[in-house]
Amino acid sequence: MRLLKPLLSLSLLLCCLSAANAQQIKWDKNRPLTWDDFKGPVDMNSPHDAVTSCQVAYNYHCRHIDSVYVVTVAINSWFDCQASWAVKRMENEDILKHEQVHFNIHELYMRRLAAAFKAARFTADYRREVRWIFDDVMREARAAQTKYDEQTEHSRDAKLQAYWDSYVQTQLDHTSPDY
Repeated sequence: MRLLKPLLSLSLLLCCLSAANAQQIKWDKNRPLTWDDFKGPVDMNSPHDAVTSCQVAYNYHCRHIDSVYVVTVAINSWFDCQASWAVKRMENEDILKHEQVHFNIHELYMRRLAAAFKAARFTADYRREVRWIFDDVMREARAAQTKYDEQTEHSRDAKLQAYWDSYVQTQLDHTSPDY
C-alpha cells in the first residue's frame, strides 16, 4: 500500500501535465497547426473568423563575475489552444494558413528576443535592461502581427498573403532556433 500511494500520485501528476501540454503547442516546423488546435470559445463580438493566441514566459539568472554581469535568460513560448478559436463554418485552408503564419511570426520574434538577450551587455541595472529588451521586442512583434493582418486583409489578399508566407519562412530559415 505504501508503494501504491506514491505511484498513484505520480500517475495523477503525469496525467495533469499531459493535459496541460495538450493545451499548449510549442512551435515546430514539422508540426503545423490544425483546426483541432483551436479549442477556445468563439468571441461572437469579434469581426474575425479565427484568432491565434501565443504566449511567452521568461526567467533569468544573473552572475556578477569580475565587474561583468552575466545574465542567462530562458524563454518559453507556445500556441495557447484554449485562447485560440475559430468560427467552425468559416474554417478553410486559406484561413488556417493565415493563422499558421501568425504562429510563425511569433516564433520569429521569440528567436529575435533570444538573440537580443544574448547580444546585450548588462550592467548593475540588469533587471530593468532585461525588461526593456523584452518590451521592445514584444512591441516589434505586435507591430509585425498588425502589419501582417492589415496588408493581407486577414488572408483575403492572396498576393500579399503569399508574400508574407514566403517572407516569414525566409526569416525563420535565417534565424537561429536556439532559445
